[in-house]
Amino acid sequence: MISVLISFVYCTLNSSQERREGKMTEAERDCKDAPVEFTSNPAVRMVSMILLDSIRQCGTEIQIVPVEKRIEVSYRIDGNLVLVMCPPLSLKETMISRIKIMALLDVSEKEKPQNGLIDIKVASKFVPSGRYLFDVSITQTEFGEKAVLILRREANSTPIAP
Repeated sequence: MISVLISFVYCTLNSSQERREGKMTEAERDCKDAPVEFTSNPAVRMVSMILLDSIRQCGTEIQIVPVEKRIEVSYRIDGNLVLVMCPPLSLKETMISRIKIMALLDVSEKEKPQNGLIDIKVASKFVPSGRYLFDVSITQTEFGEKAVLILRREANSTPIAP
């Protein structure tokens, strides 16, 4: 599933010839059915895919942690922290900024810890439909900002126990 999600994130059109002829390319068909809005910004699409994939896999926590030469994205599933993907290091700043924007946090603040909430509604065939709330915590680490998102099933509910 992760490879499918990454292909959605980096979805590109195969051929301008096929577009001119009115044919829909395979990439366009995949993107058309993607459970997030179509945007040209890979970081925005990556964050959306991470949120939706964690819901689909019944993850209770998402950790986006910069390490020396990469970013590690992990989900807590059944009480275990599972490394899911390592997006390109070039997306580090924009992914954290996107999470801050979604949680209504100060994008310019990099030194102080910040906490917020992300409230999303999901209506998709890929993940269970409903309203989801993520508690967001952004903290500074040696290699940049770390984001921890704790998933709640619906607004006003308690966190899902691992």
